[in-house]
Amino acid sequence: SLIDEWGRKRTLLLGSILFTVNTFAYCFVHDFTGLFLLRICNGISQGIFFPVPPTVVSDNVSKERLPDALGLFGISGSLPVAFAPTLGLFVYRTFSAHGLFFLTTCTALVAVVLALSITDRYIPQKSLPSVDKGNIQANETKQIDFKMEDILCT
Repeated sequence: SLIDEWGRKRTLLLGSILFTVNTFAYCFVHDFTGLFLLRICNGISQGIFFPVPPTVVSDNVSKERLPDALGLFGISGSLPVAFAPTLGLFVYRTFSAHGLFFLTTCTALVAVVLALSITDRYIPQKSLPSVDKGNIQANETKQIDFKMEDILCT
């Protein structure tokens, strides 16, 4: 995947920078076609960005603490969904749509700065030496043939 090939930090930076640029560009769009194209670009940037943070959490937490860490991470992702509509409506009514997009751009810039502080501890599988374990190597998989009757309880 892109996260494994490029590294967590580079992928997070790419996604957050693209998201910041896209969000700022909303201030200059005045027609449906431009809005439609920006939404496509925004979806691409979010598709790059959003898989990375839970991956970084799982890379930096012990296996014993992983369920707790991912649970807390999931809850922290739910809070903006709960509060953002009310805050967004307040900003929109107070400062207009341009103010809303400008504020969103500023918070996206904070995400870029925070992404710079991430330490990428992941070691790509390609760089690991293969270890001989009988006739299966560490970076190979063994195909197992089975029948559905072996799995299903009848």
